[in-house]
Amino acid sequence: MKKLLLFILIIATLFLTGCATITEEKYENDVAIIINKEYTAPRTVMMTQPYVIGKTVGIRSYPVHYPEEYEITISVRGLTKTYEVDAEDYHAAAIDDEVPVVIHIIYYEDGSIKQEISR
Repeated sequence: MKKLLLFILIIATLFLTGCATITEEKYENDVAIIINKEYTAPRTVMMTQPYVIGKTVGIRSYPVHYPEEYEITISVRGLTKTYEVDAEDYHAAAIDDEVPVVIHIIYYEDGSIKQEISR
């Protein structure tokens, strides 16, 4: 029991030592560029699953259907993000089009900065 408590204490200490304090957060409007468009056609694959009935072991196959997917990748300030969109937005967008985005900027007390595309 003592070993378990010691183990939990060590793990908790490791998790808590990596925490950084946020000093400031802000949001900035910017314009991103569409750098990639990717279409994945619908597909059906056969999956297998083992089963046991008494002493008999067998494998049965069943179909799994994946619908079509449309993805657009945008880039701004060295950040990239991929979004899954519907067919209408996919066909309306072209590579090198500009898209308005919001950048979430987080400043930490150790001087590090994290930026991410918010929307």
